[in-house]
Amino acid sequence: MNKDRKLLLFVALALVVILVADWMQPRPVNWSQSYSSRDTIPYGAYGLFRVLPELFPGSEISTIGLPAYDWLSRRNTGLDESSMLIYINNNLVFDQFETGLLLDFADRGGTVFMSAEQFSDPLADSLGIRLQEGMMSNLGLRGIDLLGDRDSDSTGISVVREITGGESPIYRFPSFLVTSIITRYDTLNTKILGVGEREAYGFSDKDAVNYIAIKRGAGTIYVHTSPATLTNYFLVDDGKNGYIWDVMTQLPDRHIYWDEYKKVMTAEAQTPLRFILSITTLRYALYLGLAILLLFILFSAKRRQSVIPIHRRPVNATVSFVKTVTNLFFGRADHRDLAERKIIYLFDYFRRELGLEQVPGETITPKAVAARSGIEEQMIEDLFSSIAAVRDKSFIGANELKSLNTQIETFYKTTQR
Repeated sequence: MNKDRKLLLFVALALVVILVADWMQPRPVNWSQSYSSRDTIPYGAYGLFRVLPELFPGSEISTIGLPAYDWLSRRNTGLDESSMLIYINNNLVFDQFETGLLLDFADRGGTVFMSAEQFSDPLADSLGIRLQEGMMSNLGLRGIDLLGDRDSDSTGISVVREITGGESPIYRFPSFLVTSIITRYDTLNTKILGVGEREAYGFSDKDAVNYIAIKRGAGTIYVHTSPATLTNYFLVDDGKNGYIWDVMTQLPDRHIYWDEYKKVMTAEAQTPLRFILSITTLRYALYLGLAILLLFILFSAKRRQSVIPIHRRPVNATVSFVKTVTNLFFGRADHRDLAERKIIYLFDYFRRELGLEQVPGETITPKAVAARSGIEEQMIEDLFSSIAAVRDKSFIGANELKSLNTQIETFYKTTQR
């Protein structure tokens, strides 16, 4: 073995040792607030964005990467009164011009959902709302790894369910995540959808409102003040992810436009190099590529035969993540809970698409569903029998869950609506 080969082998082994040592070091958790659909960090919105098709079946989902004044002022974007804009960030800033375009969109029948702890003055004044923040907000979101999730440091919040006519269970979140509440709003055109514990905000005679629906012309603007509760951290928490379902199911089924422009981390990834260095695997790939290039220049410049590149099969990280989240739910074998969620969504479909709303004291009959959907009554009766059998049990097996799911999916495919 000549000297060049020995030196090349030594450098390659040293590089491998350095990369393995760096890879084996524990990675600190990134507690940054991004609210981005691309981020799988605790306070990213990757999970919520991926479950939107389940929350809004049949709705088309698009991503917006432009300022509001560019997007709302264009006429060829497909945005119309049958669309819904979703903005989630810790602070939503709209100037006077953008605010006017946003309100005009709502007046024409559009729907807007905004979740933020703070809103710019032009937007808040135009909506007629005023927000109040508690002292705990100064801790910031990074405090969760120190304070944990103890009940003594938590505040309960809930969402009023339109389907059942009552309130959802109270979900407890760290107090510094739910400090912002709405203290002033137009009572004539506003509907309260979510509240927090009065005592936690120092109230004794009025609700601590954190989620409202404001009627604007032919449309509606939804204002939510606890964006951190909608992130990945709580989506995989069985004790809290129900709050996310309750918040989002208040919204109508429409073509969804998800904002990716007004995000906290947008300014930190404006160049391709910054984006590559911000992701561990891409950063390692860049370093390894530079090292290989240097070695090639030093030891392979005299090669007459060109090197044939090896194209490796790309890895679908999205599928891997979806499988991981699915296993978190399915691995506990809580088939009864999954079946109940499917049933709730089915009855919500009855209300939205078939106009059959469940009134207290009355029940939706298979005959009514068959008349509205155009499906044979016997098939609907079989479906209702399966639902009743599941709800009568405290535990069901995987085969029962699969059978119920098959019946529900068959109903969706067969219905004429």
